[in-house]
Amino acid sequence: MSTNNISAISSPIFIEGNSGNNPPIVTLTSPETGSLFSSGTTITLSANAIDTDGSISGVNFYNGTEKIGEALSAPYQFIWSGVTPGSYQLIAKAIDNQGLFGASSAVNIKVSSSSSIVSNI
Repeated sequence: MSTNNISAISSPIFIEGNSGNNPPIVTLTSPETGSLFSSGTTITLSANAIDTDGSISGVNFYNGTEKIGEALSAPYQFIWSGVTPGSYQLIAKAIDNQGLFGASSAVNIKVSSSSSIVSNI
C-alpha cells in the first residue's frame, strides 16, 4: 500500500481583538488646567464625548484613580462640592455601548484654603 503526502493550506483568517469597536473620544472641557479655586467652592466638571462607531453609555469623572462622579447622558457634567484644599488631577473616562473606555488628558487644578481666590473659570 502506498501513502501519498497531501497537504492543503487554508485562506488566512483575520481576527480583531475588539471586534472592530473603536474606543470613545473624550475631552475634559471644564475646569481648565491651572485653575485655582477657594475652599468650599463648587466645581463643575464638564466633558465632551463621542463614539464614532456606536454611542456613549456615560462619562465617569476621576480625581486621580478615585471615581468622584458620573453623567449618563449629555451634557456630561458633574457638580463636585465639598472639595478640600489641595492639588487635584482630574480625568474623564467615557464608556461606549460595547463597554470600551476612552480617557481624557489630565487636568491639574488647585484648591486653596483662602476664601478670597476666584476661579479661573
